[in-house]
Amino acid sequence: MNEVHSVSVVIPAFNEEEWVAVAIESALHQDPAPVEVIVVDDGSTDGTADVAARHEGVTVVAQHNQGLAGARNTGASRAKGESIMFLDADDELEPGALQAFTRAAVDNPGCGAVISNYVKVRPGGADAAWPRAAASRVIDRSDVAGLVRKNWLQANALVRAEIWRRFPYREGMLKDLDLWLRMLFEGVPIVVLGRPLVRVTAGRPQALTSRTALMRANRRRTFNWVWDRNDLTSVERGLVAYQLARTSAGEVVARAGEDGAVDKVAVQSLGADDNPVVRWTMRAMSLPGALSLAVRLDRGPRRT
Repeated sequence: MNEVHSVSVVIPAFNEEEWVAVAIESALHQDPAPVEVIVVDDGSTDGTADVAARHEGVTVVAQHNQGLAGARNTGASRAKGESIMFLDADDELEPGALQAFTRAAVDNPGCGAVISNYVKVRPGGADAAWPRAAASRVIDRSDVAGLVRKNWLQANALVRAEIWRRFPYREGMLKDLDLWLRMLFEGVPIVVLGRPLVRVTAGRPQALTSRTALMRANRRRTFNWVWDRNDLTSVERGLVAYQLARTSAGEVVARAGEDGAVDKVAVQSLGADDNPVVRWTMRAMSLPGALSLAVRLDRGPRRT
């Protein structure tokens, strides 16, 4: 691979007129600069397209609303770079980010994507790197169980154009997790950089309202797809079973209006029904070390 690695930045945007300028400028000010910045206006009803068009050198692509996966795919299909930097419209690249991403791509030619640690930016709150104290590494098929347990990889990533053509984003799924899992299952490793290179906006009320049901549906489809694979280990299948049980519990809790009880209901439901998902969850719980993964997913180990 040549030392010069061309990168296109793709920014999908839906009603992001208050945020998109920061994302665009963070991309344009990179050194070396990307070969292009493409903003996909995914059917916005505000001034997103106008804000983006004010920036010289930015290509604005307008389309009817197709969702995040569709917007990313539209931008990627027009990209000229060897790799595509997907950047959400309310996030921003740190200075030097593209240089670090491309260096990792050049140094690891067998990897399909480069993802970095990131800084969570909460309006009115303190910034914090996440995951904390992360070290740079390459993840592969052996890391699937950890990602099923908890997707700790962020959405903003450098993906080789040839890899995106093999694994375009799929609507109706947990888009980032779905992409990472498909890559790893097919033997395409991913570089994870420990240095925080992206500032990720968290806690936006407008980004959280009325999307919970959609996320649950996407979650169920994603883990059903994983469940149907015939190459899972017992621990992986147990973790997928738990995620599906947790999703079902979340739907029950939502209908009952009891926020915050998802984990409790999921754990209580594991033995409530004699179905394959529950049986596999119980089997995984009997494996050494799997109890803390399958039962206390987000709360660390639990001794019994």
